[in-house]
Amino acid sequence: MCYSRLLHEGGAVASRLIRHDTLALVVPESHPIVTKSMITPASLRNERFIPATLTDGETYQMKIDQVFAHYGLEPDIRFESDFGSVIMSAVEKGLGISIIPFSYSYANHPGVRFITLPFEIPLYLHWRKDEENAVVKNILELTVN
Repeated sequence: MCYSRLLHEGGAVASRLIRHDTLALVVPESHPIVTKSMITPASLRNERFIPATLTDGETYQMKIDQVFAHYGLEPDIRFESDFGSVIMSAVEKGLGISIIPFSYSYANHPGVRFITLPFEIPLYLHWRKDEENAVVKNILELTVN
């Protein structure tokens, strides 16, 4: 059993949409953008970005591409990471800003602010179709929409 932003269809794996997460711009707590009432292309133009590791063709990559296109940006990407905690630490240190799901804000990482964006990304639960484990079955019962 695992979570993913990518829907798996067919084969031995079953999937269920759990929720949609709102995407958020993550900036250092003292960043000037936190006082702006609206995120604009001009407010993002000269920023350095620290995205999650991006893989062409994946749902998350396509959604981040949509965000950059919406704001008319060719992002200045400094580095990438697969770990939200690394991204938030890099943002806190002023190495750049990022776009990650708002749910990361629940980690209460000090020194960063989350500014919601008008974009959502799906979150799926995946499991083996022939799964017999009672714990997995109980989790599936709890996640029925």
